[in-house]
Amino acid sequence: MAGLAILAACGGGGGGTPQATEQPATTDTAGTSVTPAADETIAVPEPRSGANLFDFAVDASLSSVAELERVGGGNLLAEWNPRNPATALAPGMKVSFFGSASACAADASNGPTVAGSDDAFAGAQALTGVAMPTGRSALRWTPGGAHAACDAAAQSDSGPSWVYVNPRAGTAGGVGMFTRSGPLASGGRPFFAAYGAGGVDGHGLNAHGLSSFVAFRRPWYAEDAVRPFAASTDGQATSARVLSRQSVGAAQLGTPPSGQTVQVKQQVVVEFINTACQKSGSGATGPCQIQYLFNTAVYRAGVTDWDRFAPPREGWLWFDADQGSVPIVEGQVPSPGQTVLDKTSGLALFASAGHPTQHQPFSDRPFDLRISFDQLGNAMRLVAASKARVAPGQVGEQALRETFGARWNDPTAWTLVHAAVGQEVYNDGAAVRAAWLGGSFRRLHVGSVN
Repeated sequence: MAGLAILAACGGGGGGTPQATEQPATTDTAGTSVTPAADETIAVPEPRSGANLFDFAVDASLSSVAELERVGGGNLLAEWNPRNPATALAPGMKVSFFGSASACAADASNGPTVAGSDDAFAGAQALTGVAMPTGRSALRWTPGGAHAACDAAAQSDSGPSWVYVNPRAGTAGGVGMFTRSGPLASGGRPFFAAYGAGGVDGHGLNAHGLSSFVAFRRPWYAEDAVRPFAASTDGQATSARVLSRQSVGAAQLGTPPSGQTVQVKQQVVVEFINTACQKSGSGATGPCQIQYLFNTAVYRAGVTDWDRFAPPREGWLWFDADQGSVPIVEGQVPSPGQTVLDKTSGLALFASAGHPTQHQPFSDRPFDLRISFDQLGNAMRLVAASKARVAPGQVGEQALRETFGARWNDPTAWTLVHAAVGQEVYNDGAAVRAAWLGGSFRRLHVGSVN
């Protein structure tokens, strides 16, 4: 999982007042409605076709699990808290929910998903912006309680977060995602909820967080693995391109008391691995991979001036303990033509050629991220510097070789591990306050720029 970290400027807390009703709109701290973003068009070039790329685009052909498995390149896995490496890390499409299952053991994992009731699904999908007939139950998933680690009373429980696929061409289709934390509209307790203050490990890891992800695991070790930093003809270094088309139909933040936090966000995640480092283990002491987390839409109670609160050109590196300390480069998406810089060292991390991070509901906007091989090298340098506890400018080639292997600077050695779209909710008053995000995506592409 990509982690549940909120933006670096975020804080913590708890408590709040529950919302009596749900409305398909975002609210600010005064409780007033935030209107959808104005119509805006930023043209992005169509991605190239052919070999050495991954491209998931929703159309009418994706009308069955078999078709999703064909496009995903492996078995479709839909679970809550997936922890079995044999299935979670195998190639294919992964629908994952991360949080705390009510009336289940605290360490319960690999939980099932179900199609849920038509009524519950209809209420959730109405908030995502992607409509789908309720009859397509094979293409929708919500956490279910039929698990050996759950009490007898919870075996028939499910919800309230959802993922579903509407196999229609154009803007009408997409992968809908509804991610909800806090009491139900009826006042009842949800089956699948946010982690408490103890988090996933009992010591605060991912505390107060809840997330939903749709990921595509790739066979990074294969001869035909996607090598986005290497041009397909001569193997020379080029830039990786990450393109998505996403929407946010509605979000709810509520009005938390002063000093307490509620934030919801949508994001794109990609991970690259140095295959030579991973396969040989030839003295490499590092993780062999780097993950990028692009925050494409963020909504936080109390924030109206995002340029001041979290400058869009500031990025940062952190290590996700829930993924074995995988290094993650994170940041918002700036305006087209701008580059995100590490906020400590000033090293360039990635650039944007599409829409910037959104803070209102929006429809079918392209986010077009570019990572040059030099920028990947900057990320490697930050990782090596962190491990050696020195400044990035003090990192030499030997430290990079020790962290990422002898072929650390070979663009053909870096392949795509996975690509994902996720939604996360941070709600430190989830016992009494509801917060949710409804959104979708209809395309996710990872390849080379040329």
